[in-house]
Amino acid sequence: MINSLILINTTIIILSSHPLIMTMMIIILSVMIALKSGMFMSNFWFSYMLFMIMIGGMLILFVYMTSIAPNNMFKINQKILIVTVMASPIMIVINTNNSLMSFNNKNMMLEMTMMKYINNPTMMVTITMIVYLLIVLIATVKIAKIGDAPLRQKF
Repeated sequence: MINSLILINTTIIILSSHPLIMTMMIIILSVMIALKSGMFMSNFWFSYMLFMIMIGGMLILFVYMTSIAPNNMFKINQKILIVTVMASPIMIVINTNNSLMSFNNKNMMLEMTMMKYINNPTMMVTITMIVYLLIVLIATVKIAKIGDAPLRQKF
């Protein structure tokens, strides 16, 4: 079910032309991908962290696009809407045979988990990446002070 929703959402992103619609669809797509990756693990912490990083990047892009893009009303293309509505049930029916979620072998389930990222050999790489992202976040906040200047100059 999530596979078909991801496929439908990707189709809508490709067919949309307004940046705000694209941003909304990418956020919805990242939620679905986080849910899908969370189903493969015993807990959702890794998918939650990936989702938070993606949303942080999308927030920066959203602020940038709203400051640059003019305030145009977006129109829904009727042909694209009809094609999407007609293709959605077909994609859902095609993707009902979800063989990835039917694990019969416990070893296969252990291989599919993402717990190998927090085990001893790769734990230092993960901690280094977390510290690096924290330092980049602090540096970005210090560089881009709110009171210094806006993104777009007022005329």
